[in-house]
Amino acid sequence: MKRVFLNYLVIAALSVVAALMSCSNEKIQLPESTTYSDGRTERYEYDNENRIAKILYCDKSGTMTYSYAITYSGDNFIKSVLTTGFDSAFVATVEYSKSGNKITVTIKSNNRDSIDTAIVDLDNDGFPTKYEAITDVVSSVGVYEIHSGNLTKHSYKVVRVGAMTLEGSDDCKYDNKKSPFFQCKTPKWWWILSDKCMSTQNNVIERSKNSGEKIEYKYEFDNAGYPTKCTAKYNNGESVNEFKYKRLNAST
Repeated sequence: MKRVFLNYLVIAALSVVAALMSCSNEKIQLPESTTYSDGRTERYEYDNENRIAKILYCDKSGTMTYSYAITYSGDNFIKSVLTTGFDSAFVATVEYSKSGNKITVTIKSNNRDSIDTAIVDLDNDGFPTKYEAITDVVSSVGVYEIHSGNLTKHSYKVVRVGAMTLEGSDDCKYDNKKSPFFQCKTPKWWWILSDKCMSTQNNVIERSKNSGEKIEYKYEFDNAGYPTKCTAKYNNGESVNEFKYKRLNAST
């Protein structure tokens, strides 16, 4: 009986060691770049917490056209995003501050005298549910619907002084596979507000607009389950995005 018990302890200890080794060997996979059909690329740089620190937008010749530089606070909240044109002729800063379940977004740029401000409501999981921005020339209101971490509907209304009112909505369906930024630690609310991608959880497979336009997306995946290629089929054509990744050791 004593030997059986000792054998059990040895097996349990080996299981713990195996689990620790598995954890230390786990890989984090993050996108290095997205390449579009017309040759344009987006390149991504990360900080030591696997959050996006910079996005570089380049034309088909590889020349940077503009970039995003993201700064964070100690509680993993985005403080600001600096957008710079390749010749520094355009500079804009988006600043974020949070109070309770509301985020205030302030936008400043060197080619405009006004400062735009928006208020964003968050749900208990930290996802945006509504935003409202009012200036002296335009008001904008939007509503987000989130299901299982995915943005399934975005409804909006824009009223501009001296111009027609713009109303619309996007409806999206998703697969159950990992999106390219599945392991990226940049707060998910930012992806939705910046319209960088529809989700950091799964992949959009269908997007419908109230204008009648419908886009279908088909993916190819690597052995780790991440998309390497996305073909988008529109009413009048198609485009292809390709993703390249880098793999890092996960921290334990």
